[in-house]
Amino acid sequence: MDKDITALASCIEEACGELGLSNSIFKSIADKALWPGAARIAEKMQRLRDENSSLKAQIQELESSRDRWLHTQREVIKLIDAPSPEKILHSLRNVLNELTLLRAMADDTD
Repeated sequence: MDKDITALASCIEEACGELGLSNSIFKSIADKALWPGAARIAEKMQRLRDENSSLKAQIQELESSRDRWLHTQREVIKLIDAPSPEKILHSLRNVLNELTLLRAMADDTD
């Protein structure tokens, strides 16, 4: 971070020199640009960048998980012949009820 502030001060000094500004103007600009709160803001910005990176990684994980669940959902829809994703539970109940009835019928024939 001190490296960033030093680099910024150097850039300000160079720009002031190219513009032909006096040393006192450079000092005034540098004092305003490099005020003590700048380091805290830079630290906070770095924390926010780190948090942003972490959140992006979490989003990628969630998207990957969502894609796996959507694939599983499509497979279940095919297996139980559900007309739509909203009807999965209804169709699954029907399949389970039919299975129960078939088992009961099989037990009756034994």
